[in-house]
Amino acid sequence: MTNNESLARRWMASKHWGGWRAGMVSNQNAVCCTSQIGVGTSEEPVVWADTGNPSWVYAPPNTGELPDLDHTGTRAFLLEDVRRALGFNAPYHEAEALIAALEAAPE
Repeated sequence: MTNNESLARRWMASKHWGGWRAGMVSNQNAVCCTSQIGVGTSEEPVVWADTGNPSWVYAPPNTGELPDLDHTGTRAFLLEDVRRALGFNAPYHEAEALIAALEAAPE
């Protein structure tokens, strides 16, 4: 198991896991095309698109499906879960901090 797989499992096991959301990429080269937010359980079906094949599959995530933490878009959802867990509901607060960090980064 890679470090990212271990971290992805920890994220999914946390009480702040927000579920699969449209745009998340899995470790099995699939893109989530619907959201699970508000459906209740991680067993609810979602629509997946295979990144190597344009077919669509309507199915629950299988037990091996993990968020791909190497994918920058998927990591954005991790950041969103952290924001929610810490009570940062106004998105501009975090955006301001991120932009300030970019501006302060060395050349």
